[in-house]
Amino acid sequence: LILLVLCNVASAVFGVWFALGSKAVIDAAQLRDSQAFLHACLRQGALIVAMLADHMLIHGLRDRLFCGR
Repeated sequence: LILLVLCNVASAVFGVWFALGSKAVIDAAQLRDSQAFLHACLRQGALIVAMLADHMLIHGLRDRLFCGR
């Protein structure tokens, strides 16, 4: 149960980081800075992978805790 709570906290933090990262992508695109844009996009991609992994872990933990597996 504690791990499930920590994963939900991580999900909230990832959401904030995603919003900040999206701002960085938009700012780099507006400045036409291709290197900063690429770097911001790569960070967003890595964050999306982390968010997907966290999402899968949350669902797995919920299934085990509440479905009796």
